Amino acid sequence: MSGLAVFWTVHGASGSFGRAGAATGAFALADAVVGPQIGRLVDRWGQRRVVPVTTAVFVVAVIALLNAGPLTNIGIFADIGLLLDIGLPGLVGAALPPVGALSAARWRVAVDDMRAALSIDGALNDAVFLAGPVLVTTLGAGVTPWSGLALAATLVAAGMLGLLTATATEPPPGGSAQGVLVDRRLLNRRFLSLFAANLAMGFFFGGIGVAITGFAFAHGSGAFAGLITAVAGAASLVAGLGYGSLHGRPLPTMRAASIVITVGCGLLALTPGLPAMFAGYALVGGCVALVLIPGAILLQEATASEVYTQAMTWMNSASAIGIAVSAPLIGYVVQHHGWPAGFVALAVLTATLPLTLLTYRVESMDSPEEDVLDRIRQGLLYTESEAAFQNPRRRADLVFEYNITRPGDEEQRRSLLERILGSVGARTVLLSPFHAGFGSNVHIGDDFFGNVNLTFVDDVEIRIGDGVMIAPGVTLTTTGHPIHPDLRVDFRRFSEPIVIEDKVWIGSNVVVLPGVRIGYGSVIGAGSVVSRDIPPMSVAVGVPCRVVRSITEEDLKNGTS
Repeated sequence: MSGLAVFWTVHGASGSFGRAGAATGAFALADAVVGPQIGRLVDRWGQRRVVPVTTAVFVVAVIALLNAGPLTNIGIFADIGLLLDIGLPGLVGAALPPVGALSAARWRVAVDDMRAALSIDGALNDAVFLAGPVLVTTLGAGVTPWSGLALAATLVAAGMLGLLTATATEPPPGGSAQGVLVDRRLLNRRFLSLFAANLAMGFFFGGIGVAITGFAFAHGSGAFAGLITAVAGAASLVAGLGYGSLHGRPLPTMRAASIVITVGCGLLALTPGLPAMFAGYALVGGCVALVLIPGAILLQEATASEVYTQAMTWMNSASAIGIAVSAPLIGYVVQHHGWPAGFVALAVLTATLPLTLLTYRVESMDSPEEDVLDRIRQGLLYTESEAAFQNPRRRADLVFEYNITRPGDEEQRRSLLERILGSVGARTVLLSPFHAGFGSNVHIGDDFFGNVNLTFVDDVEIRIGDGVMIAPGVTLTTTGHPIHPDLRVDFRRFSEPIVIEDKVWIGSNVVVLPGVRIGYGSVIGAGSVVSRDIPPMSVAVGVPCRVVRSITEEDLKNGTS
């Protein structure tokens, strides 16, 4: 709805289909690229902190776009009309609140039956899909070109205001993000399979309208193209509501519907006339909800709440990318080879959907232990009781025995270390006492020296290179807990590996936090709390630990610093 409203606004101001199309493209591209990053901010800081800012920027950008047309008629702005037509729609798309992702995240807090909730959500999306373009086109053609965009912005702003006043369903902030552009907790096979599935659905969405329009014009019934699409949308709405009342498994439903969509696109190339197209596309379009709603259910099952908004926005971006690829491609095929070839090409593109779903691994197919280990590796939250199956790997008795062994009994101490640690290099010195949650997740290289009261919280791996020196009272902890108290039930925690590269020196009473890598040769000052990576050959100190200078050749001339 918003994209079409942008099209009408720019076309009304410029009189150019080319500029209007470019503006719509800029809007869609910005939404696809920036949307996941807004979702990431929402996951980290909470809806209440982020959404008012992005909504305000969205409203201001819409107001600026509504006034851009008259500005381009003023001399000093005439030469930048194209920039206004592209830049402002891009800003509108970038700041557009991810309404679907925000509401889905609240459903996850408010209800237990996500199937029914997502079915209702899908039905509302279908209703908007049906009514939105008709309403925007009617306003753009019959009132003013910009009235559709003004209405869309008003509805979005009002919806966000209503959402923010419902404090009882607001998801708690998820804490710090992991990774740069994509949170590392999303980089797992289930999420990537669903991303690919939404990309394939984007291929379908981008090409089906073009192919239907080509068919309608070839049969002298161009005006019926929109009605054919509307009937299919209504069928999808009914199918989505029907799915919500059933209790079938999401993945088989999704796979079956994807096969119907793919085969159906190919068979539509054989459609003899208008009535058959109405019936055929109603069947194909009716299966859309049976892909999207089960896919949303699988996504919420495969994604931690701390990254759910970002996950939803990435699904939207995948679909947008698919649309951007498919629409011009199918348009070219229809233009040069006719509408039947367009449907065949669309079937080939859409075939990636069932093929992708074959790679999806349902969570219940894994053993509970494998599932927890997979979540731990991804840095997702897990509980004390969920991880209890790992207790046999703890080496607490051996650590106790090591700590009471005489310092001079080097052979016994070495034997115990080899049984405690995951791996240990030559010429290792580890003074007693030391402490380890497991011990088996610690890997130490050659020529290591660890002073007294060294603590390893090694729920996941700690890897220490060669020639590393660690002073007294140091803690290396791979595990932390969520900020919000509601997320700390049953001692919920997350774990990320620590890496200490060769020839690092760590001073007394330093704490190294989860996910940190300390680079080659670096020095960490006493009492520091290391919460982020330290580059090689650096001196870093403080709470939080920060690099104060690099280690240079000048340091070879001075034995102390």
